[in-house]
Amino acid sequence: MATRTGRCSTATGLLFFVFAFASVHSGLYAQYPEIRILNNSDPVFRQHQEGVNEYHRAAARNHDQPPLMVYQVKPRQNDTLLGIAARFSLPYSALASLNRLDSPEIPHEKEHLLVPSIPGLFVPAEPESDLEFMMAQRLNETATPVLINVSGIPVSFSFKPGEDFSSEERLAFLRALFRSPLLEFRVSSPYGFRRSPFTGAMSFHNGVDLVAPLGTNIHAARSGRVVETGYDAVYGRYVLLHHGDGYESLYGHLDSIVVDLDEQVRTGAVIGKVGNSGLSTGAHLHLEIRLNGVPRDPMQLLPRAGR
Repeated sequence: MATRTGRCSTATGLLFFVFAFASVHSGLYAQYPEIRILNNSDPVFRQHQEGVNEYHRAAARNHDQPPLMVYQVKPRQNDTLLGIAARFSLPYSALASLNRLDSPEIPHEKEHLLVPSIPGLFVPAEPESDLEFMMAQRLNETATPVLINVSGIPVSFSFKPGEDFSSEERLAFLRALFRSPLLEFRVSSPYGFRRSPFTGAMSFHNGVDLVAPLGTNIHAARSGRVVETGYDAVYGRYVLLHHGDGYESLYGHLDSIVVDLDEQVRTGAVIGKVGNSGLSTGAHLHLEIRLNGVPRDPMQLLPRAGR
């Protein structure tokens, strides 16, 4: 039983929805065809694989892509998302974004996973997780709108055929949840023991100093709550974010602060500007990341380490 892509008129233009020819529930939303065996002995599996192959043939010849079809599969006890994606000849980003998963673990309550016939990213119109906000921020150009029933809930996605996670999104998905607070930077002082630029004595540097022009936007390295802002003789103007799971991030030597105490901020939100306040030798950002109060090397946690 095939599924295909149809059209529905909306106030904002054409909205595509994915449906099946039978077993339709709640109007437009479908019970998608189920693949029971992940090999060619299952005719629905063969149909899915032909759809994947058809897409790759069209992409190689620069032809119009085939219609998007959606199937479902019931994960077994020891199945992993990465393993299931490999069996379907799809990047795991396609399954993760369609099923709104922000880590490789398949939730126990997830009775079925949706499987698209075309590799690509599904970006929800209303992102919820850090990963979804990161994708939405990057993929903000025109994309194919699709309406898909996910776990019984209709979700409007922007579908980007052939798109994959960026390196930063991949790290977020793999639970390396911090992103770079600066788009461009140079490391002037790393984490660990160093000779103080002020006293000349050896001391431990709890963070990393990232050089960028005065006034450069500083972005939250992860979603969290603003638990402290203020001025410190050493840190200068600073912001402290609490992220949950025991993690906190501190941003020091700011020129200005643009968030308020107790404000909830999302990954990538601008929280301040690079400055030279406090005990500083020039315009830069002092970044600390702490786990349960203990400093960690930020460059081991940032996806753009080594720039």
